[in-house]
Order: sequence, then C-alpha cells, then structure tokens
Amino acid sequence: SAFYFECPDKKMCMNASIWTKSKFMGMSIGVVMVGKVTVHLLEHDEDYVFTLPSAYARSILTVPWVELGDKINITCHKTGFSSSITFHTKPFYGGKLHWIIAEVKNKRTDSIICRVNGEWNGVMELSYANGQSKVIDTSKLDTYRKKVRPLEKQGEYESRRLWKRVTNSLKVNDENSATEHKRFLEEW
Repeated sequence: SAFYFECPDKKMCMNASIWTKSKFMGMSIGVVMVGKVTVHLLEHDEDYVFTLPSAYARSILTVPWVELGDKINITCHKTGFSSSITFHTKPFYGGKLHWIIAEVKNKRTDSIICRVNGEWNGVMELSYANGQSKVIDTSKLDTYRKKVRPLEKQGEYESRRLWKRVTNSLKVNDENSATEHKRFLEEW
C-alpha cells in the first residue's frame, strides 16, 4: 500500500509505502509491516522517518486477541534525533500486554534525552536526562473523528473516490463485482 495525507492548517503531511508479510505460528498469525512512513513537518523543514511494528493475532482457534510486537525506529536527519521503540509481546507466563520500552537519542552527541516505558495504549512514564519525569495516560487523551471531503469534492485520484465501486459492492455483499472493480483498479 502507498498513501499520502496532508493537513495544511497544521503544516504537515505524511506519506508511506508499506507491504506485509504474513507468518503462521501454531495458534497465532503474525503480520510483519515492511516499508516506511515519513512525516514532514513543513514549518520546521523536518522529516521523521519510521517503521511500523508487527501485529500478532493470538489464540486464533479459541478467544482471539491482538498485540503489537518487534522493534521500530524513528529518525530525523536534520535534528539528529532518533528513537528506538520495542513493543514487547506477552510471554506465555506472566508479563504485561501492550508493553513498550523506548529511548530518544541525540545521535550527534550520542546522549539519551528521554526513556519511556509503559503500555502504548495506557499509561506511559517518561524520564528525561535532566531528571524531570512525566506520565501520559493515552486513555485520557482527546480523540477526533477523521474528516473526509464528500466524494463529489474529492480529486479524481483520492482513495475513496477511486475505490467507491469496490466499497459499494462490498456493502451489498456482491463479492464478484467488488473483485472485478478491484482487479480493474490494480491493473489500471
């Protein structure tokens, strides 16, 4: 998949090229995300490039649940800052779900600016090199619904407009028509 988003009001845009590799592991399925995402902060002329964690569907034959795993990296060439984030998968016995450990580093000085640990979808503790600390509870952060222009106001190459026939076919359970429209788009 490839995608592009922009928010002129916030002076930022994002683009990505990602594909997946699946692997079966007994009672689990893993989806490895290959590729990278770039966030452009136009006001600062900074590009942050990052990879994505893998997703694992566990206990697929009983009560399934999903977790993220593996290590990702975020880098900004202009600032020299980088971060490595490890998404820990839950061990068979004990351990915690959704646990991450991260470091933010200044590559130019080889110094650690901040360390993070906690649950990526819950409470995270940040410890800064200057001795300060901070707690972020992601469950208390504001969330916003995405805003999408109506189809008639979208450009001819915007996703929802291009995939409209596929989406409409799926809504009425017409898999044959959806497949036909999808094949047309892929070949086009």
